[in-house]
Amino acid sequence: MDFLPPSFLIASPGIENESFQQSVILLLEHDRYGATGLVVNRPTHFSLQEFLDIEDVEIPPQITAWSGGDCEQTKGIILHNQPANDPHASDVFGLSASNATLTRLIDAHRQASKRTAIKHPYRFLIGCVCWQAEELDKEILRGAWMQAPLDPQTLFNASADTMWQRSLAILGITPASIMPPRQPEYSH
Repeated sequence: MDFLPPSFLIASPGIENESFQQSVILLLEHDRYGATGLVVNRPTHFSLQEFLDIEDVEIPPQITAWSGGDCEQTKGIILHNQPANDPHASDVFGLSASNATLTRLIDAHRQASKRTAIKHPYRFLIGCVCWQAEELDKEILRGAWMQAPLDPQTLFNASADTMWQRSLAILGITPASIMPPRQPEYSH
């Protein structure tokens, strides 16, 4: 079944490109010209503070920058769960690159440490994933990706380590049901 964007693309266990193993992508656009999305479960090893240098904005060093994909690596975007504050947002999430949103979400980060209802109310994503015309369609037909409806609870509450499994669960799939069993290692 095909789900119109926004939706999830979930990497199949046998995906050929190792950089996408166990990836979950928020599919933003998919039409005859190509497709664009954001990997939403790949934190980087550096902080947002190391990536951005914005005058008059104090970025706490503990905010992680996330890898949104291999395209446009010099650009960042904020994925957040406050669509009411974003005129360009969907019903579930917003995307923004404004300093005002950055400041508001840094403030939200400071407040988030006081509550636990939403674990990841936003992600600062660097880069995106892009496909040329019909490229994603071919990858889906080859079985590299599974599509699932967008689930806000998974998007904003799953940790990077559990998002792939939780996304599969949306489709009623467990990793064990689609992954080949490990072969025992024999010593000779």
